[in-house]
Amino acid sequence: MEAHPCAATAYIYGPLNASVAARAILACRSLPAAVRRVRVDLRGVTVCDVDALMMLEVLLLEWSSERRGVNRIVYPNLRARDAIVAIPCAIRDAPDAGLRPDRDDRVVLTRPFTGS
Repeated sequence: MEAHPCAATAYIYGPLNASVAARAILACRSLPAAVRRVRVDLRGVTVCDVDALMMLEVLLLEWSSERRGVNRIVYPNLRARDAIVAIPCAIRDAPDAGLRPDRDDRVVLTRPFTGS
């Protein structure tokens, strides 16, 4: 966390999970009352838990409302391959998921690339 007299920036690196989101919010809540602007930089996030991201967004909105301040979240630039291929494959291939591709609608199967 980098803080100035009236603003602060939280840098998050590595996986974003509920624990990391909670620590970021606790750090924001511990800032002096004069700090009314917070920026959360997520560009260093490698893996993102969607529930943790939503928790972070909602709690930052509450923080801003309580302090009558503003917040900004800088999201990572997702590459198309990361957004479309890696996440469905991780779900499909997870050994502990207990999913059956032929019977479970949570499994996303990607079509193979075809040459033209």
